[in-house]
Amino acid sequence: MRAGSGAVFTMLSHGLTTGALFLLVGMLYDRRHTYELSDFRGIWKAAPVFGGLFVAATFASIGLPGFSGFVGEFLSLLGAFLTSRWSALEPKITISGGDTRLVNALGAFCDAPARDAVKAFFAAHPLPGASRTLEQAIERIDGCGALRERQTPVVADWLARGSG
Repeated sequence: MRAGSGAVFTMLSHGLTTGALFLLVGMLYDRRHTYELSDFRGIWKAAPVFGGLFVAATFASIGLPGFSGFVGEFLSLLGAFLTSRWSALEPKITISGGDTRLVNALGAFCDAPARDAVKAFFAAHPLPGASRTLEQAIERIDGCGALRERQTPVVADWLARGSG
């Protein structure tokens, strides 16, 4: 679940950051008609905003914390770690009362595939102390999904009327 979200976020981030980097390099080529790095000495001094944008896009592309690439990488690794190491994490989570908080946070998902994934995961890895909280989280997911299904046509109609 988290790993899938992280993968999607990484793909979106990668598309945006590489697009930004290609745009910035294209701007440089358009000005100087060369790709030789030695021809671009002093670019930071001449165009500090350009340099800052280039550095920010590069940092986001390599996944440094605080940039878009990090979020996707972190979610991917977190999802992979949680599913493969659940047996080691479960005792630590249940001792601190984190099981109910963890399960309660799952209620923020709002679609049937997420609900099914939550059910499947906790069927395979039960948390007896959080069973009622799990039921409530699944009820919230179902309620949110039903609300989304009712509101989607209304919102689409409203948007169509507003743009016409």
